[in-house]
Amino acid sequence: KLIVQMIYLPYVAAFCEGLALGENMGIPFDRLFSVLIKSSAGQPGFEKRYDHLKAGDLTPRFEVDMAVKDLTLACELFAEIELPGYIATAAQTAYHRASNAGFGQSDLIAIRSALLKKS
Repeated sequence: KLIVQMIYLPYVAAFCEGLALGENMGIPFDRLFSVLIKSSAGQPGFEKRYDHLKAGDLTPRFEVDMAVKDLTLACELFAEIELPGYIATAAQTAYHRASNAGFGQSDLIAIRSALLKKS
Protein backbone atom coordinates (compact mmCIF):
# COMPACT_ATOMS: atom_id res chain seq x y z
CA LYS A 1 0.00 0.00 0.00
CA LEU A 2 2.81 2.40 0.85
CA ILE A 3 4.39 2.01 -2.58
CA VAL A 4 1.04 2.64 -4.26
CA GLN A 5 0.60 5.83 -2.20
CA MET A 6 4.18 6.90 -2.94
CA ILE A 7 3.35 6.74 -6.66
CA TYR A 8 -0.22 8.09 -6.58
CA LEU A 9 0.14 11.00 -4.14
CA PRO A 10 2.92 12.80 -6.08
CA TYR A 11 0.80 12.44 -9.22
CA VAL A 12 -2.19 14.11 -7.53
CA ALA A 13 0.08 16.89 -6.26
CA ALA A 14 1.60 17.48 -9.71
CA PHE A 15 -1.81 17.47 -11.42
CA CYS A 16 -3.21 19.98 -8.90
CA GLU A 17 -0.12 22.16 -9.14
CA GLY A 18 -0.48 22.16 -12.93
CA LEU A 19 -4.10 23.21 -12.64
CA ALA A 20 -3.20 26.00 -10.22
CA LEU A 21 -0.37 27.19 -12.47
CA GLY A 22 -2.62 27.35 -15.52
CA GLU A 23 -5.47 29.01 -13.64
CA ASN A 24 -3.13 31.58 -12.11
CA MET A 25 -1.99 32.35 -15.68
CA GLY A 26 -5.58 33.02 -16.65
CA ILE A 27 -6.45 29.77 -18.44
CA PRO A 28 -10.11 28.95 -17.76
CA PHE A 29 -10.55 25.87 -15.56
CA ASP A 30 -12.76 23.92 -17.99
CA ARG A 31 -10.39 24.43 -20.92
CA LEU A 32 -7.32 23.56 -18.85
CA PHE A 33 -8.87 20.49 -17.28
CA SER A 34 -10.06 19.23 -20.67
CA VAL A 35 -6.61 19.54 -22.19
CA LEU A 36 -4.84 17.95 -19.20
CA ILE A 37 -7.23 15.04 -18.82
CA LYS A 38 -6.93 14.16 -22.53
CA SER A 39 -3.14 14.42 -22.51
CA SER A 40 -0.49 12.09 -21.18
CA ALA A 41 -0.91 13.94 -17.85
CA GLY A 42 -4.48 12.68 -17.58
CA GLN A 43 -5.56 9.81 -15.40
CA PRO A 44 -9.08 8.32 -15.24
CA GLY A 45 -9.39 8.96 -11.51
CA PHE A 46 -9.27 12.69 -12.09
CA GLU A 47 -12.29 12.65 -14.36
CA LYS A 48 -14.21 11.49 -11.28
CA ARG A 49 -12.93 14.51 -9.35
CA TYR A 50 -13.87 17.08 -11.99
CA ASP A 51 -17.01 18.27 -10.16
CA HIS A 52 -15.15 18.54 -6.87
CA LEU A 53 -12.28 20.46 -8.44
CA LYS A 54 -14.55 22.83 -10.38
CA ALA A 55 -16.68 23.58 -7.31
CA GLY A 56 -13.70 23.80 -4.95
CA ASP A 57 -15.35 21.01 -2.92
CA LEU A 58 -12.67 19.87 -0.49
CA THR A 59 -14.85 17.35 1.34
CA PRO A 60 -12.26 14.75 2.28
CA ARG A 61 -12.15 11.45 0.50
CA PHE A 62 -8.48 11.16 1.50
CA GLU A 63 -7.15 13.94 3.71
CA VAL A 64 -4.02 15.98 3.09
CA ASP A 65 -2.74 15.03 6.57
CA MET A 66 -3.09 11.34 5.69
CA ALA A 67 -0.99 11.98 2.58
CA VAL A 68 1.64 13.66 4.76
CA LYS A 69 1.65 10.60 7.05
CA ASP A 70 1.99 8.11 4.20
CA LEU A 71 4.67 10.10 2.42
CA THR A 72 6.59 10.55 5.68
CA LEU A 73 6.57 6.77 6.10
CA ALA A 74 7.73 6.34 2.50
CA CYS A 75 10.55 8.84 3.02
CA GLU A 76 11.60 7.02 6.17
CA LEU A 77 11.66 3.76 4.24
CA PHE A 78 13.78 5.32 1.51
CA ALA A 79 16.23 6.56 4.15
CA GLU A 80 16.28 3.16 5.83
CA ILE A 81 17.38 1.45 2.62
CA GLU A 82 19.64 4.38 1.69
CA LEU A 83 17.80 5.61 -1.39
CA PRO A 84 17.06 9.31 -1.92
CA GLY A 85 13.31 9.20 -2.70
CA TYR A 86 13.34 12.55 -4.50
CA ILE A 87 9.75 12.45 -5.72
CA ALA A 88 8.31 11.23 -2.41
CA THR A 89 10.20 13.98 -0.60
CA ALA A 90 8.96 16.67 -2.97
CA ALA A 91 5.37 15.45 -2.63
CA GLN A 92 5.69 15.28 1.15
CA THR A 93 6.78 18.93 1.13
CA ALA A 94 3.84 19.94 -1.09
CA TYR A 95 1.26 18.23 1.13
CA HIS A 96 2.92 19.49 4.29
CA ARG A 97 2.69 23.07 2.99
CA ALA A 98 -0.98 22.58 2.11
CA SER A 99 -1.57 21.24 5.63
CA ASN A 100 0.23 24.22 7.16
CA ALA A 101 -1.96 26.52 5.03
CA GLY A 102 -5.02 25.13 6.81
CA PHE A 103 -5.97 22.31 4.44
CA GLY A 104 -4.89 19.34 6.58
CA GLN A 105 -8.40 17.96 7.00
CA SER A 106 -9.33 18.66 3.37
CA ASP A 107 -9.20 16.35 0.37
CA LEU A 108 -5.95 15.88 -1.55
CA ILE A 109 -7.12 18.26 -4.24
CA ALA A 110 -6.69 21.08 -1.71
CA ILE A 111 -3.15 21.43 -3.03
CA ARG A 112 -4.73 23.33 -5.93
CA SER A 113 -6.69 25.60 -3.56
CA ALA A 114 -3.57 26.32 -1.53
CA LEU A 115 -1.81 27.54 -4.68
CA LEU A 116 -4.59 29.60 -6.29
CA LYS A 117 -4.00 33.32 -6.03
CA LYS A 118 -6.79 35.13 -4.26
CA SER A 119 -8.38 37.77 -6.50
